[in-house]
Amino acid sequence: MDYKLEKFDIENVGAIKRFRCELHGGSAIFAGAPNAGKTTILETLQYLITGKATDRFAPEKMANRDGGTTSTGADAEAEALFRSDDGHAFTCRMVVKDGKPTLKVVGVKNKADRLTRADVKDMIHSIGIDLCEFRRLKPKEQVDKLLEGLGLKAKLDALNVQREAAYNDRRDINRDIKNLKGELEGADAIPPDLPKQKINDLDLLKRLEDANKSKTRRMMLEESIKRAEADILRWRGELAAIKNTDDPAALTAEIAKAQTVNRQIDERERLGEKYTRLMDLEEASDNKTAAIAEIDAEKQAIIESANLPIKGLSFGDDGLAIDGKPLINEGESMGLRQTFALCAALLNRPSDTPKLRLITMDGGESVGKSGTKEVLALSKEFNVPVLITYVSEDAGEIENAIYIQEVK
Repeated sequence: MDYKLEKFDIENVGAIKRFRCELHGGSAIFAGAPNAGKTTILETLQYLITGKATDRFAPEKMANRDGGTTSTGADAEAEALFRSDDGHAFTCRMVVKDGKPTLKVVGVKNKADRLTRADVKDMIHSIGIDLCEFRRLKPKEQVDKLLEGLGLKAKLDALNVQREAAYNDRRDINRDIKNLKGELEGADAIPPDLPKQKINDLDLLKRLEDANKSKTRRMMLEESIKRAEADILRWRGELAAIKNTDDPAALTAEIAKAQTVNRQIDERERLGEKYTRLMDLEEASDNKTAAIAEIDAEKQAIIESANLPIKGLSFGDDGLAIDGKPLINEGESMGLRQTFALCAALLNRPSDTPKLRLITMDGGESVGKSGTKEVLALSKEFNVPVLITYVSEDAGEIENAIYIQEVK
């Protein structure tokens, strides 16, 4: 069930001394000189619905003290009547008395088929759509606004987090793959006839130690023979007993060879482990690539099932696009049309709570008189009322505009 703005009354708010307007669910242009209070009308309406003050509009600060008080003696007052297509109506009323604002909602019923008090607060997303503000958003901000309005942002954000995690994992894996390949390419060639088992170089070292001891002993004995011929027979007997020991030089060469072989066997094992690690990493990288593809496919499926409001509309991190062309690059007329269609689509999407069918355009002079006329035509085409502010000091410049007179 949608609601439209029927009429509103503002008294002693900002530059507005007294202003009453009956729209009956239609559109309107509020024109006037700068600071006459045009934007104040939109801000007052938004506060009546949301009850939330902003940096630009705080009701206790907006009361026009120089203009005296209202007809009821309050500092400031404002009231807006909203009506649904089936005739149900409710009124939002603001009163600022002695600098303290109060806001009441009258006519709200707690029935399943009627608006509840809590529902009124949920209308902020409806009146919060402003064409000029939307067009000033950066491409990424426009995408977020559209996704949020279509109810897709939270789900796509969660998928983007998953995708970023998979992307980072794959980046780290591929870095390890590159490093590992570099180590393998720089490794020394392994002899094809390398034995399978390591040589026991400790045994060879023991034999070398024994051989060196024997050699030393032999030299001592030979020297003793020279010094003590008397003991030569005994020494020759002892010498004969140790003649058959290993040659140290031969053992040293054998040990060096054994150590080389063992190092090569170790290297073969290390390379084998690296090749195994490389295959595991490449498999992990392929899995992450597949996961990223699945996430992208799921995101695309969500987008394709979203019943986007304009034929050829797409969006991504770079912003909104029509038939692959960035919306930000569209001409003035086409850009206005596409932007209005998007805002209207957010209002027309299914919702469990009632919506306020109303779009604002604060600063219509930015698109000129022709652009303003086009927005009014779009309002009829999409059946969504629009409230426009337009800076104009000539009371006859803007056709059918409601001119706001500045408080003197």
